[in-house]
Order: sequence, then C-alpha cells, then structure tokens
Amino acid sequence: MALVLRNQNLGTVICNLAFGAASFMGMLWLFIVLRGIDGYAQSFGAPGFIKINASWFSATERGTFAGVFGFMINLGRVAINQLGPALLAGFVFLGMWQVPAQHWRMLCLVPAGIAAIVAVALAIWAKDTPEEAGFHEVFRGEADHDDIVKADLRDVFVTIVSNKFVGIMAGAYACTGAVRQTVDPWFPRYRQEVHKINLDEPLFLVVVFLIQFVASAGSFISGVASDHLFGGRRAPVAAWICCIEIVTILIASRVSGATAIAVAFVMVAFTANSTHSLLGPAAAMDIGGGRRRRLPRGVSILFNTSARALRCRFWGGCWIRPATPTFLFHGAAGGGGGGADV
Repeated sequence: MALVLRNQNLGTVICNLAFGAASFMGMLWLFIVLRGIDGYAQSFGAPGFIKINASWFSATERGTFAGVFGFMINLGRVAINQLGPALLAGFVFLGMWQVPAQHWRMLCLVPAGIAAIVAVALAIWAKDTPEEAGFHEVFRGEADHDDIVKADLRDVFVTIVSNKFVGIMAGAYACTGAVRQTVDPWFPRYRQEVHKINLDEPLFLVVVFLIQFVASAGSFISGVASDHLFGGRRAPVAAWICCIEIVTILIASRVSGATAIAVAFVMVAFTANSTHSLLGPAAAMDIGGGRRRRLPRGVSILFNTSARALRCRFWGGCWIRPATPTFLFHGAAGGGGGGADV
C-alpha cells in the first residue's frame, strides 16, 4: 500500500507537470483529459491510506486519526491559498531571499515538486503494517487485525458490495458529500452575487478561515467522540451530527443578512465535515477485515463523487432564483438522507 500511495503521488506529479506544459497548446479538451487522468491517479490515495492506517490503529483510535487526516487535507488547502498568491506576487523567503513574481505555470510546477518529495519519503520510510516496521503483536486479540481468512477476490467483491451495511455507509457518505460540496466550491460566488461582498473584504476572509478551521475541528471532535464515548461506533455520532445539520440548514434558509448567512456556512461546514470524516475514512477502516478494507472505501467514494456530480448538475445555481437561498433546502435534504441512513 505504501507503493500505491507513492505511485499516486508520482501520478499527481506527472499530471501537474503536464498541466503546465499543456497550457502552451491552448486546447481545452487536453486540460479536461489531463484532469480526468489526474483524478484517476489521485483516487489511489484514499484506499491506500485506509489500508495502512487500519493496520496501524485499533478500532478505538481510527476515528481520531481520521480527524487528523481531515486536518491535513484542510492544511493543504490553507497552504496553497497562501503559497499560490505568494508565487504570483513575489515574496521574501525567510527574510533573506527575494523571490520575484512568478508565471502562473509555477502553480503547477511547485506543488508537483512538493508531491515528488512526499513520494520519495513514502518510498523510503512508509511501512504497510507495524510488523513490517518491526513491531509485532501490537494488536493481539483484536479480530479485525487477524489476517487468517483468505478468499477469492470475486467472492470478496460480491460479499462487500452486497453487504447492506456497506450500502448504508456509502449512501450516508453520498449525502454528506452533496452537502459539503454545496458549500465549499460555491459559497464565494454566492457571497459575491447575492450579498455583493468582494473577495477581499474582512467578512469574506473571516468566513474562509472559519470554514477551514471548523472543518478540521469537527473532523477531530467527532472522531474522538466516536472512539472514546461510543467505543469505536461511528453511526451514533454521525446520526446526531446529521440532526444538528438539518436544524442548522433549515434555520439558515429562513434568515437573511450577510452575517447570519456567514454563520450558517460555518455551521454547515462543521457538521458536514464531521460526518464526512466518520462515514468516509473511519467507517471504511472498520469494514472489510485485515485484507479487504480498500474495497468498502472505494464503494463509498463512488457514491460520494456521484452525489457531487449530481450536485454540480442540479444544485449549483439554485440561489439565482428569486427566493431565499433555495440550495439550503437541498442541503437539508442531503443531511436528512444521511441521518436516515446512519
């Protein structure tokens, strides 16, 4: 699995370099093809992550680490939001070296270099299991760390895909993805078009920071709660958070004013990312046994990305209609669906 993660990083590196090179050709279809290839390469990351971390953590630790994983994702978002403008405008590195303003293609090359360093680190230091690192019998007596059951890949696939609990998890994960991806990509345009707020105004910048902060905090808090208050069970915590999310979105759909809607966005980000962390990484680590944890994660991602695609098609521009923020009602439907599933 460390090999899979390394190859995923290498695929990302190659695609980023190709993005920069393709800009000289000026063909939109080429960018679309490259983005599809990039998405395929990056999709190898999540199942590999699930497999490795399920081997390194017990059932009452995985929720917490899923929260740490969510924090790292948001840290990457914060980092590129700082690094990107700095590269375009120029900056002083460590107060000593002046870095001049760069061409926008550097936004493809610099992240590729960072990913290449990570790929090398994975190749050198990452180990799939504690046993490979020299730690034996770390989880003695824990059934889901036993690796004695072996089966044909076809039988495993049919068993997992037809399992109702995998279907429930995937369905709930799809609902959280729909709600989450309604807020993250669209709230800047919503704030601009509906509330006439510029992207450099203090209120907008505060909302951007808080959305990323509460996303990380929610992932971590929900993971700790599921590990220590519910003995590693994900569904009770996810169900309660979905109920809070429904109430939050329904209230938000009835309020007006830039500040009130800003608070709503932050609360939705908190609840959506909390359930996203539990029903995605954490729950998938608990399903599939020692050898087949990657498949449940793949199924859940399939449902999640499908819901995101439908959201892009049907929900994105709902606020353009003359009414209260209609897309919030769709968000409530998504939260309700997730709560009903879990």
